[in-house]
Amino acid sequence: MSVETTAEAKTPAWIAYCKKQWKRFTALLHKDWYRATLALSVAFLVPEYIAVALVFVSAFFLFRAVKKEGLKLQFGKLGILLLLYIGTAFISISYALDPLHSMWMSLLWLAMFIGYLVVSTVLTTRSRFRVALQTLACVATVCGLISILQYVLNAVGCRWMPLNLWYPLDKAIFDLFTDQLILTWEGNRTAATFNNPNLYAKEMVIMLPLLAHCLLTAGRKNERLLYSGMLAIAAVGALFTFSRGGYLALLLVLLVFLVLNFARSKVARWAVLFICLGAVAFVLIPNPFMDRLASISFEDKAVALRLDAWQVAWESFLERPIGGYGVGSFNALELIQNSGIKETPHFHNVVLELLIEGGLIAIVIYALMAWQVFIPNLKLHHVEDWNDRTLGVTFLAIACGFLLAGMVDFPMSTPKGILSFILILGFSDCANHLCGIQPTYPLKRRK
Repeated sequence: MSVETTAEAKTPAWIAYCKKQWKRFTALLHKDWYRATLALSVAFLVPEYIAVALVFVSAFFLFRAVKKEGLKLQFGKLGILLLLYIGTAFISISYALDPLHSMWMSLLWLAMFIGYLVVSTVLTTRSRFRVALQTLACVATVCGLISILQYVLNAVGCRWMPLNLWYPLDKAIFDLFTDQLILTWEGNRTAATFNNPNLYAKEMVIMLPLLAHCLLTAGRKNERLLYSGMLAIAAVGALFTFSRGGYLALLLVLLVFLVLNFARSKVARWAVLFICLGAVAFVLIPNPFMDRLASISFEDKAVALRLDAWQVAWESFLERPIGGYGVGSFNALELIQNSGIKETPHFHNVVLELLIEGGLIAIVIYALMAWQVFIPNLKLHHVEDWNDRTLGVTFLAIACGFLLAGMVDFPMSTPKGILSFILILGFSDCANHLCGIQPTYPLKRRK
């Protein structure tokens, strides 16, 4: 027996597993399809303006992969609806309250559409699709770890780590262009790499189900242990946002997972028992999370602010019901500030915000997108294959959580918010194509 073989035999199984995964990762880094996917994933760890640049980096690797592998750009039904929405966004420039802002936001949506093209075009196999989900799961874990460090350090008085990791850089850059962005908030609420806690909580509503999917479909013990630890870190990090809307959305996500997976997953059945016991302890033991939830009332400043903003939104919508006031939150912001409300940059409700920005046209397109996510994934949930079935549950859970979170916030108010929304639509189309539920269509070149 060689010395190398003896050393490998003495190496703990989990260390050997980590080494194997690292070798796999370094091998993937040489592939253009993965570079494109990785650039999109890393975008959630950097400031908003750098995230936009990474989308164009992803586009560069996308077209390299298309050229090398002979791929064709793929569109599903959600991609077509996205293009329809982007088209209406450009039309809204002609009558927007702030035409310049609407033009930039329309261009931003068009740029973020690259994320959809990457997912639907290069994830041509189930193994590639799973690797993409695993990469986003790693990003969620990193965000959770940053959030935990932010909370602990600030709780013990170490203020050198801001609750928004990029706050010093964001403030310096945003101050050069606008004073209308709100980058601070009250309390010890963490935002990880995002601009505020609510945006971070919304991202976790999307990413935690992806982590849960990786855990439920892991085939080996080492994988299950790894994903369990990652899920715990990401979930605890999300708790420190103290986002009440985020809490409720994550609770709904968990409920969807448990109800739809209960009959066929031992993990889900054990999770029910664990969550019931945890919920009892959560209620009985004094903690800041319950204090935050208990603060919900009409007298609460945040609640009262939303109610006032919603009233302004509804009255404004009745004045321009068809096409709205132009895509982009600055158009909504002008209406809010003209009404005397100075503390919020948007209407804190995805339906009302879309009605204001794009009117009934935008909300109809949004409803069609929701329909096109729910119906195919309900079909996917009923297939026999466990991995495919769990994918359907994952996207149904994300859709439910996203819609609930959107009732008290506007998730698509930033570049990373738009990118995550578009990526999930791309993943849904891609998953249903790979599992045979519905096809995607290649872009045909004219001869």
